Amino acid sequence: MNLFEIKKAPIPHKVSKRLGRGSGSGKGTSCGRGLRGQRKRQGNTDLVVFEGGTMPLFRRLPKRGFQHDRFDDLWVPINVEQLNVFKEGEEVNLESIVKNGIVKVPKSKKNARLKILGKGELTVQNLKVKAYKISAKAKEQLEKAKATLETLKIMKKVKKSRRRKSS
Repeated sequence: MNLFEIKKAPIPHKVSKRLGRGSGSGKGTSCGRGLRGQRKRQGNTDLVVFEGGTMPLFRRLPKRGFQHDRFDDLWVPINVEQLNVFKEGEEVNLESIVKNGIVKVPKSKKNARLKILGKGELTVQNLKVKAYKISAKAKEQLEKAKATLETLKIMKKVKKSRRRKSS
């Protein structure tokens, strides 16, 4: 095999249009951009998603994906009158309220928190109430019914800093 026998691989090379080289070339005066308008001007770079003033497709379609609501705290408000379902001396917390069918909490809401409000009258005595928040009126009624109250504390997650400690 000799060097002169070696042939170049047939790689297609697209020849670029020669624009603005006279009207006889076919791409003269307007260089194939048409007459007048935004797209004819020099330096124009239209967005691919631009639809001439119509609402773009990506804004018309419904959004999917990450939603922050499952990480937000869900407060479950209960009125004092709803606690009359429980028997005397029974413990009242979020699990027992869901079990009795007073409120439905989605399973994805693991951080649901109970808040007791003061609407209505409490007829049951000696309840053991565990809640994150209790309104003043509800507290007054529960104390009148000789209930033991326990306010739970919210444990906040501490974010770890990403900065390295200099030594």
